[in-house]
Amino acid sequence: MLNKIVKRFKKDLLEVTHLPLPYPLDVAAVRHMTPSAVAKLVDSEVFEFKLENPGIRVDIFEKTHYPMLTEDELKDAADCPVPHAKVVLSIDVPRADSDELDNYLWYIERTGHGYFAIPFVYRCGVLLYCGASLVLDRRYTNNDGTPVLHHRVPFSHGAVYDNVEFIDHHHVILGFLRTLCKPAVIIESDEPNERLNRARARRRQPVRPPRRVVRLPAEIHRMPQAADNERAQAFGPKAAHHRRSHRRVLASGRAIWVRSCVVNAANSEPPPPPQRFRVDNPENNPHGR
Repeated sequence: MLNKIVKRFKKDLLEVTHLPLPYPLDVAAVRHMTPSAVAKLVDSEVFEFKLENPGIRVDIFEKTHYPMLTEDELKDAADCPVPHAKVVLSIDVPRADSDELDNYLWYIERTGHGYFAIPFVYRCGVLLYCGASLVLDRRYTNNDGTPVLHHRVPFSHGAVYDNVEFIDHHHVILGFLRTLCKPAVIIESDEPNERLNRARARRRQPVRPPRRVVRLPAEIHRMPQAADNERAQAFGPKAAHHRRSHRRVLASGRAIWVRSCVVNAANSEPPPPPQRFRVDNPENNPHGR
């Protein structure tokens, strides 16, 4: 979904709106903040994660229900780092009053002691920005040892909407970070070829950025694309294609990890399209409200 938002933004077709607020000064402030907030979301340096079925839903009364972390889980998650300087967490959320899915997005920026985050909702082709931001600083804790979950919203937001929801947003982000800290997580890095990038720059073509994929081995799934079959038919078995990292057992019985790479990359046909992955929720969290 983020790719779609970015494409519409680049073509100046992205429609952005905000929640109705009772104070004109707050409305003006949110409109003033909107361009910089959207610019962060569509930044080319962000690292997108997509979670499937994390337990978020919107009921018939337009109230969003989120999975919640326990006290111990919050303490545990507070020490889990943001895996990249700029991250976008994307979640498709079902609605009780529609067959269409909302797409909830959080822009998450790593800070010296935690993170700064901005929530968005993409619904029916419109990006919703409410002027809110989330801040977590690990240096500050509550009396029970849990992290202080801070949020900033327009002054009049609480007169119309439930500000407690932003605490729920922190639970989603911290649950996501805690999931990434599971021992089974593998982060694979595919650095671009500098020589080819220099050649692309001389031809005034966009250079290829580094690509990093976070794998939760039992839960991550590669999403097949029509382009894969088309390439195989056009170029045969020697078509350049992605090889996923996998565990291989040698004849000696020793198991090794084979790194991800692009196979037959030296061939003259176009490079394979970027890989797309779906990450299923690895923890069935029973807590929520």
